[in-house]
Amino acid sequence: MKGIITAIDDLKQEALIKVERSSAPFAFGFERFEGARDDLFVGLEVEVVLSAKKEIAKVIPDKNAKKPENLKYLELTKSVEDCVVSYFNDIRELLSRYKSIDDSAPQIDFLRIRRFLFTAYNDLYDLDNSVYNPKLEHLRIELGKIQKEFELFRKKTGYPIKYSYDKVFLRQQGNYLKLEEKIEATQGFIRSATLKERPLADRLKEKEKKLLAIEDKKSQAYFDFEKEVKELRKRYVDLLHFISLQRDLLAELSALSKMFVERYFQEFVDLYQPLSMELERKLLWLLNTKAYELDSNLWDRAKQSKLIRQFFMDSGITGTYSSKTFLKYYLRSLDKDKLRNENKELFSLLAYLESISKKSIFVIRHRFEAAVRCKYLLENFDKELQVSIIKDPLDALKVNDSVRPDIILLDMELAGINPFELAQKYRQMFDAEGKSTLFCLFVNDLTSDLFTHAKKVGIKHFLRNQATDDEFIDSMRTIL
Repeated sequence: MKGIITAIDDLKQEALIKVERSSAPFAFGFERFEGARDDLFVGLEVEVVLSAKKEIAKVIPDKNAKKPENLKYLELTKSVEDCVVSYFNDIRELLSRYKSIDDSAPQIDFLRIRRFLFTAYNDLYDLDNSVYNPKLEHLRIELGKIQKEFELFRKKTGYPIKYSYDKVFLRQQGNYLKLEEKIEATQGFIRSATLKERPLADRLKEKEKKLLAIEDKKSQAYFDFEKEVKELRKRYVDLLHFISLQRDLLAELSALSKMFVERYFQEFVDLYQPLSMELERKLLWLLNTKAYELDSNLWDRAKQSKLIRQFFMDSGITGTYSSKTFLKYYLRSLDKDKLRNENKELFSLLAYLESISKKSIFVIRHRFEAAVRCKYLLENFDKELQVSIIKDPLDALKVNDSVRPDIILLDMELAGINPFELAQKYRQMFDAEGKSTLFCLFVNDLTSDLFTHAKKVGIKHFLRNQATDDEFIDSMRTIL
C-alpha cells in the first residue's frame, strides 16, 4: 500500500502518513521506519506493510526519492556529545589535575564552613602570624580558586534547560544558524513587500477607476492609459505572488527549524543533565576535600603556637584545637535573642561540626581510680568525647567496628598483657581495615629504648604520669 509522509514529530518519535483510499492520516513510531532518521521527511513516498491485525508493521521509503534542498539545514555541524563535553572542558580539566586524590580522603562540608574557615584563618593569623607558612597560604589560595570555579559552574548550569540547549548546542550548529538567518531574511522580505502591497492596491484601484472614466474607449489616450494599468496590475499580481511564495517558504523553513530543535532536544537533555550533576558532585567533593585539608593544616599549625595556646587558656576555651572549639567560643558571646541570619547559620554549623568530630576514647589503666580521673577530666574538657574505661585490656581486642575507638590510652603496667603486645595485636586485627587508632602511652620516663620499642608497634604519643591535670588536658588537646 502506497502512502506519503505528511508530518513528523521528533519529540513523540512518530510521524503521520496518508495512505491511498484513506482521508485521515495514520501515526506510526520511528521504529517502524525502515531507514535512518535523516531519510524521513515530509513529502516522502513510502510503501506501507500492514500486520495481520491491520496495523502498520513497516514503513519502507522510496529509495529513489530525492530529498528537498532545504533538508541540508538539518545536518549537524557538531554532535550533541561534542557540544556538551566541550562546554564543560574547563571543569573537566580542573578535576583532572586532582585525579590523584583518593576517593576516600577525609572531607568537611565546604558550603557550610567556608565563611567561618576563612575567618578562623585570619583570626589565628592575627593572634600569631607565625601560623602562616607557604603551604598553608597555598591551600587557602587554591581553595579560593576552586570555590570561584564552582560558583561559575553553578551559574552556567543554573539556566533553564531550554536556554542551555540553545546556548550549548543550537548556537554551535552552523546549518541551524544559517536557517535562522534565512528565516529572518524571509520575514524581512514579507514585511517589506506587505508594506508595498496596500499602497500599490490603492493606486491600482484608482487607476482602474480613471480608466473606466475615459469615454472614448478607442482613443490613443485610452490605449496608453490601459497599457499603464495593465503594467501596474502585473506588478501588483507579481507582488502578491512573491508574498505568497515567501510565506510558503517561511512556513517550510519554520517547520525545519522546529524539527531541528525538537530532533536533538531529548538527546541533549539525556547527556547534559547527568554530566552537569556528576561534575557538580565531583566539584563539591574536591571542595570538601581541600576544605578539610586547609582546616586540618591550619589547626596543626595553631596548636604549635605558644601564643594561641596561651590565648585558649586565658580565654577559658575548653576543647580541642579545632574549628568546632573556636566557633563555640565565638558563639558564646552572642545574644541568642538578637541573632542575624548569618549567625543563626553558625549555630547550625556548630551542630554539624559536633556531629562529625565526635571522638571515642578507651582508657586502660592499671589503677581504676586513675582511669576514672582521666575520664572525668576528658569529659569535662569536651562533652562530645565518648570516654570508656576498659577494665580488662584484652576486651579492647574484642570490639566490633561500630564501637572501635579513635584513641586508646595505655599504662605501662597492664594485667595479663604488656602495652606493646596489645598495640601490635590490635593493629594486626583492625588497622588493616582502614580505621587507624591512635595509641597514647603513660610513662614515667621516656627513654630512647622505650621510644624506639613503642614506635615499632605504632605507639607515637606519650603522656607523663607526673603531669598535672592541666598538663594532661593540654597534651590531649594537641593529640585530639
